[in-house]
Amino acid sequence: MASSQSVYELFTSAMRQPAAERERHVHEQCPDDPALREEVLAILRSAATQPPGFLDPPPRPAEPGLPSQPYDPANDLLIGYRLCNRYMLRQRIGEGGMSVVYEGLQDHPSRRVAVKIMRPGAFSPRFLRRFQKEPDILARLDH
Repeated sequence: MASSQSVYELFTSAMRQPAAERERHVHEQCPDDPALREEVLAILRSAATQPPGFLDPPPRPAEPGLPSQPYDPANDLLIGYRLCNRYMLRQRIGEGGMSVVYEGLQDHPSRRVAVKIMRPGAFSPRFLRRFQKEPDILARLDH
């Protein structure tokens, strides 16, 4: 594969491999770009620490615009999950087409925070750039 491939493309192709083969796959597909290779390997390692099903696409709605099943907090695998060893997810507080927002507790400094998590099926280079810019935009709001 050419070294011009994106992080998304390499990550996606690695995730199609059996878990035990992913690192080898990344090394084979990206021998001449150590920065890309290390970035994808870091994402793969992070994905391996997430709850089961974290990267699975959400179920398709039964009808356009309607959830396929009502949200049940008892079945939400992320409630109570520690994210990045700094945030404890407490409850789901909102959702949109591309992400879900949880109330979280940050360890240091100790405070309540909102944690926005992209839906697995929402990954695209354009959306990822927008998602990465969003904290800066929100920080400039005066509310």
